[in-house]
Amino acid sequence: MKKVLLTLMTTGCFIFMLGQVGINTAKPRGIFHVDGKNDNNDDDILSEEQKANDFVVTQEGNIGIGVELPSVKLEIKTKGTSDSPESAIKIVDGSQGKGKVMTSDEEGEMTWQFPVAYRVEGTLGEGVDLPLNRTLTSFEQTGCSITLPPGKWQVTVSMLLVGNAGNNGGFPANKWVWVKTTFSEYEQGETFNISSDIKGNKYISGLFEGPVTIGQKFTMLAGSVIIHNQSTSSKTYYYVAGQMLRDQEGGSVLDDSVIFSDFGDSNSAENNISAISLM
Repeated sequence: MKKVLLTLMTTGCFIFMLGQVGINTAKPRGIFHVDGKNDNNDDDILSEEQKANDFVVTQEGNIGIGVELPSVKLEIKTKGTSDSPESAIKIVDGSQGKGKVMTSDEEGEMTWQFPVAYRVEGTLGEGVDLPLNRTLTSFEQTGCSITLPPGKWQVTVSMLLVGNAGNNGGFPANKWVWVKTTFSEYEQGETFNISSDIKGNKYISGLFEGPVTIGQKFTMLAGSVIIHNQSTSSKTYYYVAGQMLRDQEGGSVLDDSVIFSDFGDSNSAENNISAISLM
């Protein structure tokens, strides 16, 4: 009995002094290293084949399976390739099913669920009047915005264009206006930018054509842009309209009363700004 205790104490002291434990290997790569197939042969450099059956725990508490030096809390590597993938994790908890993804609740507990698109709603304003009688060289704030968490988003806009004929001849048949809209990171004032977070095409545009000789004429402006918020917090993007292109040939000169009225207002049921999260 004394010999057994002495042996255990000696072994424990030896392991404590080394600070590393190796099973089937004399050269552990972490504080705990299991060579499943006992095929490392004490090599200084392990091949991918040798690492494939190893389990390693580092001093930082990182765990590697098939990985010699895991860089995160759990790192798993299989022998799979892009052409022939090999599953690394299998979780069978009763909620599993084809097409499901692992999803957390507010406490971080995970279950298998069917994917649900995460949608963010924008805010509409009181509406602004955009005159058709000139080419806007800049953009005007519409009072609309959307606040996006970090990540990549497809932002979709639909806006009603309400052309009002005005007092002096209206909007003739041979006239047209091309309206550009986009998103800025400035809320108000003359300072303006097109947000650099917009990737690819930057404009959501629409065409309005005459005639409008009395009352109002309606058409829709609709489209989407991709916004990538690469910051660590939510950002607000302000919806702006302008840079109108207008037919310069023929027809009467329009007066200031020919306008798109209440553009972006919350009272028009057609108006909407929303975003869907992208992978």
